[in-house]
Amino acid sequence: MSNVTRSVIIGFLLLSFFALSEADEDSSSPYFDKTPFKNSTMFILKVNWDTRAKYRLKLANLRSYQRVNQSISANFDVLFKEIERIRWGIGAQYQLPRSISGLSGKFNFMPIYAHMIAYPFLENDFPYIVARIGYNLFLGDNVFRIDYDNDTTLKGGLYYAYGVGTARRLKTGLVLTEIVLSFNKGFIETPEAQFDIKYSRLLFTLGYGF
Repeated sequence: MSNVTRSVIIGFLLLSFFALSEADEDSSSPYFDKTPFKNSTMFILKVNWDTRAKYRLKLANLRSYQRVNQSISANFDVLFKEIERIRWGIGAQYQLPRSISGLSGKFNFMPIYAHMIAYPFLENDFPYIVARIGYNLFLGDNVFRIDYDNDTTLKGGLYYAYGVGTARRLKTGLVLTEIVLSFNKGFIETPEAQFDIKYSRLLFTLGYGF
């Protein structure tokens, strides 16, 4: 793990601690309601620690799995009005370029998605379920591409994710924490073959809604 990544992870954990310790339920706040979110359009910024990541390459019946180094990603989500304790919305994610363990080339995916947040239990920390589905671009630097062939094309594919989270009210908004399983799919095309790619990871997320 690089020094930069290690510093970002430490900062992420410290930010999580202080955000949760400052969380305050305020009955005069517009967020103090029967649900954790205000009953209008909301914007949410999220930072993710991407860990336990695997890169699967498939060609016909042959498959190989490689470990991907830990990294950071960020989401921007828009939530629309609630319908029966469910909020629908749209969002996008940017992943910092990351490398497969032992290789120098870097790749990343950039998903655009529709998502759903459902909160069946109205408790203090408002536990909820999150699900996303959409399409992602598949990007890679020249070193990553040349590992396959001099003439390599990267193509995007399906993106989906699911997990659980909690939302706690602040005086000015919400702080959210999530644990999410995320999957990016794409294709690597060379003159000789097409490889089916699946990138999976576990996300630890801290977000702020306003």
